[in-house]
Amino acid sequence: MTSETPTPSTPSLPVKWPENAVLQQFTGSCHCKKFAFTFQHPSLDTVPVVSCNCSICTQRGYLVIYVPTEYFTVVEGSMDALPSYSFGRERVVHRFYPNCGSGVSWSGKTVVAVNLCSVEGVDFTRLTLLRLDGANT
Repeated sequence: MTSETPTPSTPSLPVKWPENAVLQQFTGSCHCKKFAFTFQHPSLDTVPVVSCNCSICTQRGYLVIYVPTEYFTVVEGSMDALPSYSFGRERVVHRFYPNCGSGVSWSGKTVVAVNLCSVEGVDFTRLTLLRLDGANT
C-alpha cells in the first residue's frame, strides 16, 4: 500500500535527496517509445514522490520525482523537440510526446520533474507520497 506524508504548509521543492544517497540508474519513455531517457536517482522508496492536485497533474495522473539536469539524459528523441505547455504562473514547462500524448516530464531551470508513470519497473506500492496542494498555490 502506498503511504502518505502530510502536506507541509510550505513544501520545499524540489524534494531533497538523502545525504550520501547511493544513486541507481532508471529508464523511462513515452508510451510509443520514440522518446526515451535515463536518469540517476536514489532508490524510489527513500524519497517522497510528489502527488499534486493541480489541474494538469490531476488530469494526467502525474507522480513526480525531481532529478537534477546533470543526472538526466535523453537517449531517444530530443527534449527540445517535445511540445511544451505552461499555465498559471508559467514557472515550469510541461513536456509531452505528440505521437502518443504521453506526459513524461516537466522542467525548471535546474531540475527535470520525471513522471514516474513513464519509468520502467516502478513498484508503486512502495512509494511514499507527498501531497502538494498545487490547486491553491
